[in-house]
Amino acid sequence: MDVEFILIGMILLGFIIIATAFFTKEKDLDELSFFGAADLFVWIYQLLFNASDIFAKRVLIFLLGLVWSGLFIAVLILGLY
Repeated sequence: MDVEFILIGMILLGFIIIATAFFTKEKDLDELSFFGAADLFVWIYQLLFNASDIFAKRVLIFLLGLVWSGLFIAVLILGLY
């Protein structure tokens, strides 16, 4: 039962990330950057994010939230916990 609450919280966090992509000011997105990549995927994401314009940053943040919430929705529905 506790695991389901944690998964629901993670799904809501993904939706908050998606909302952030839509409602963040351009100035704040322009100042946002990532540092300290731990693996190849994060390094490529960091490189794309830091070198892109505002629209591309919004798309990347939206995709991050979509993958995040989609992953936890799949875990919750399929019962893989």
